[in-house]
Amino acid sequence: MIAYIKRKKYWFIGGIILLALIIWRLNSGGGVKYTVAYTVAKQDVKQTVLATGTVTSQSNLNLSFKNGGILNKINVKVGDKVRKGQILAMLDQRDASASVNQANASLLSAQANYQKVKSGASQPEIAVAQASVDAAEVTYKNAQNTYTATEAQQKILVASAQSAMLNSGLTAVAESGTITVSATVTGTYTGKEQGRYRIVIGTSGSGLTYNVSGLEGYYAEFQRGVPAAIGSRGLYITIGTSGTLNSGDSWTIDVPNTQSSTYITASNAYQSALQTQNQALVTAQNTVDSARVALTQAQANLNLKQAQARPEDLAAADAAVKTAQAQLQAAQNQYANNIITSPIDGTVTSVDLKLGENVAPQKAVIVVLDQASLHVESNISESSIALITTAQKIDMTMDAFGPDRHFNGEVLSVDPASTVVSGVINYRVVSSIPQDVDIKPGMTVNLVVLVNEKNQVLAVPNRLVKSNSHKYVSILENGKAKDVEVTLGLAGDTYTEILSGLSGGEEIVTTLESKK
Repeated sequence: MIAYIKRKKYWFIGGIILLALIIWRLNSGGGVKYTVAYTVAKQDVKQTVLATGTVTSQSNLNLSFKNGGILNKINVKVGDKVRKGQILAMLDQRDASASVNQANASLLSAQANYQKVKSGASQPEIAVAQASVDAAEVTYKNAQNTYTATEAQQKILVASAQSAMLNSGLTAVAESGTITVSATVTGTYTGKEQGRYRIVIGTSGSGLTYNVSGLEGYYAEFQRGVPAAIGSRGLYITIGTSGTLNSGDSWTIDVPNTQSSTYITASNAYQSALQTQNQALVTAQNTVDSARVALTQAQANLNLKQAQARPEDLAAADAAVKTAQAQLQAAQNQYANNIITSPIDGTVTSVDLKLGENVAPQKAVIVVLDQASLHVESNISESSIALITTAQKIDMTMDAFGPDRHFNGEVLSVDPASTVVSGVINYRVVSSIPQDVDIKPGMTVNLVVLVNEKNQVLAVPNRLVKSNSHKYVSILENGKAKDVEVTLGLAGDTYTEILSGLSGGEEIVTTLESKK
């Protein structure tokens, strides 16, 4: 019993010591425990886009009339087998038929004109062309004569208006307020120059003199009360006989006298005469030019009538024939646009037509399906469409066959225009699919599009790449975590390519456990 108690005591003491050691171990020693999540190595980096699509016939054709009109005939119903080129429906063709007939008539006319050009003009046609030239020559000469007469007449009218303006209210104005002798201007100014005359009184041994400056220079003796020529331009000045006349007395005469009460009216009349002259000459010149053009055209027509058919004339006539042929073809095309024919061998799956209804152009009214040619149509969101290009490989599964049956395909085309599905912008992508008897139109297809791939490049899992002002990963170095900036390449679905910053073999830390 005593031994048992001693053993129990030892066990108790040992337990206390072990517990103390555990507590000491937990509380002793600083540092951090690191968890390594990944060792940097080379990986295959693949970037894919996921989508869901539908199997559709490659020749699932929505047929429509290019023109609009009243439906006149329908030859098929849903389920009918049709052959390529078979007429399926037709609009009222009365207007189109009339256009074809008119175009055909124009072609016959162009062909007849070609033969006429080839044969040359007849003598009566040449005579008519010569008469046109003679008449055009008379008209041209008359226009020239009219221009000459108009020019002379307008020059006279403008000169008269200018003279009236320059002579309007001409007055001699004393240069000093002490002059008591009057001075009167008479005559008609014949010059064109505008300016001022200045007359200064002087004396000589034989009597009185006057000196003219300004517009003209002139010097002569004069008698008071007798008109004296101011110069050679038609004006005279008469010095009055009353009052005291002193040597040095002077007067000025402004030409024109802008202070005259009649000046504004005369000036406006002169400006109006200039405008009238310009308009009259422009009108007369236009008449001359038109007459000259008409004469040139008449002469050219005569020369054409007299000349033998030139190669270029035949070419022009032949071109007119070809144009008429093209117009006939266009009319025939319009006629054909009122008809729907089957472009393939297939089965009619939809008919949206009723006899007598007004059918809108370009509206799909008949659907023909070719089940021998299938493809997949899917909608890719705008966030992923930039990654999709033609010829990319696709791994496909179908809901009808389960996830274990895979099919291979590739991107055939990407629509340039977007479509909106449930408020989301998408782009239609058409992909190939293997020909398989089990695959039917309308089946749902799950697509994994391989948009980019790099094999055996240095890479790390996407989740381990961190970001602040740059991209970095935390690696374990000498027992401590170290942030290393990295340059990224291709970002795949699982891994991201590392272009620089790592060389391989580094251990990337994801979680840290503090140890007290």
